[in-house]
Amino acid sequence: MPAKKAQQLQHLVQLAHSTTGANSNVTTVTVDGNAVSSMTATTSSNSTEYLIDGSCTTTSTMGYPFIYITFPGTTTPTAGTYTISPYSALNMPAASHCYVQYNPSFSGNGSYTASSGVVNIALGTPNTAYFVNVVCTNTVGSHTVTASLKY
Repeated sequence: MPAKKAQQLQHLVQLAHSTTGANSNVTTVTVDGNAVSSMTATTSSNSTEYLIDGSCTTTSTMGYPFIYITFPGTTTPTAGTYTISPYSALNMPAASHCYVQYNPSFSGNGSYTASSGVVNIALGTPNTAYFVNVVCTNTVGSHTVTASLKY
């Protein structure tokens, strides 16, 4: 693993396991190496999937960018590593898998989806979903996203 990537992963692991201090509820996101400010994370579920959503709290951006992580089932995913699978609107992710989507703006080019990588879940107060350098693509290009979503 290259030194820079290892350093980023170590930093995210520290953030994920931090349950006290200044970073206890901070959601951090970088896109193409640029930090996105004012991000927050929420969760929801439907009849088949559990969703962790990262969004911007700045009103001028209408909540964008958005990051969506979709897990199978309707409850908080257990601690561990989940393999990112190519997104399917028709099927929920397989067991131990998830989907990652990135939507940069309301007027942009739509969602970018990841087809490989991993998402780690660390349980605590709060829980954290984190991933490093996940490439999300669509027909017009790609973005590299790193996130630590506290929920």
